[in-house]
Amino acid sequence: MKLSARTRKAIVFGGLALTLVAVYAVDDEPQRHPGRAASNPQASSELRERSTREPGATSTAPSTPSASSPSAFSLALDLTRLKRGSNAPQTTDAFGARDWNPPPRKLTPKEAAAQRAAAEAPPPPPQAPPLPFIYVGSLGDEDQMIVFLAQQETNHAVKKGDVINGTYRVEEIEPGRVVLTYLPLEQRQILTAKVE
Repeated sequence: MKLSARTRKAIVFGGLALTLVAVYAVDDEPQRHPGRAASNPQASSELRERSTREPGATSTAPSTPSASSPSAFSLALDLTRLKRGSNAPQTTDAFGARDWNPPPRKLTPKEAAAQRAAAEAPPPPPQAPPLPFIYVGSLGDEDQMIVFLAQQETNHAVKKGDVINGTYRVEEIEPGRVVLTYLPLEQRQILTAKVE
């Protein structure tokens, strides 16, 4: 069945008019029926007066709609919940630095006790610093052997029992090997010749 152009225009404009009427009716419905307060004219006038007197006042109408009103499914809004306060989520910088490391693993009680014991353990005893000498060579026989040691810009020619700089004492001398004692801690250290 073919419709004329005039009939089609009438259908389109009629549908548009019906849509506008329906939108207006739905949009206007909450103002005409705000719940139980609308059924009691005295309560609704008190609410209007209170809201005009107090700018921060909110509606005290019950949030449960009456089943008899046409707007049975409309709910009164609690406007105090809509205000943003200190509980509002903080905005973050989208391009700021991020820590991509996983959060630290929770320690078991046994691991936590071991960590505490390690932290409370006494520090290790002090150790002698590494030897500042380089073995250069030796001269003489086993009874009266002299060893040549280099220390930065200084050279030392020492024999068994000598003290170097008041810090090291020569204990034993063997070909390619010298045993020294670090005097402040009384710790023995061995200096060997570097084989090249």
